[in-house]
Amino acid sequence: CRMEIESLAGSLADVFLDDRRKKLEYLRREGDIVPGLEYETISALLSGDLDPDTKMTVVRNPEFLETELEFIVDTSGSMGGEKIEKSIELLVIVTEALKKVRESLSDENLLAESEEPFRIGATKFADKPERVTKLSEPISDIKEVKIIDEISKLGGGTEESEAIIQVYQ
Repeated sequence: CRMEIESLAGSLADVFLDDRRKKLEYLRREGDIVPGLEYETISALLSGDLDPDTKMTVVRNPEFLETELEFIVDTSGSMGGEKIEKSIELLVIVTEALKKVRESLSDENLLAESEEPFRIGATKFADKPERVTKLSEPISDIKEVKIIDEISKLGGGTEESEAIIQVYQ
């Protein structure tokens, strides 16, 4: 399981770190004269260019990739044994990978303090759907354990349509 987490985290980190590094800052043609281009500015103004390309402002781009992932898990009696174990394993791999990517973004100062670029939620269903966690709650070890604990409780028939409807309400 550890190798899968590292592999997924590495692949996701490549995407999210690249996105943040490229979009973190860019120059916009307005504002103050770029230091070192004072003479070019004067020359451009004297030659009639009233809007020289020497004025730039560094702008921080607020639009970065984000991910919302909702796990909808069948917890009916037929999911016992290896089936539910594989579902839980996938949930752990994805959640741990997202936590590692968030840590990588934070290590490179590519996250605002309260920013949560990854959100996960879980809904289980058997006879009826039950929201386990909401997307709005931050990813944490406690949230992950709660999801695993609730999904591990099996029983009932299978009625998936109501679970899907509940997720989108």
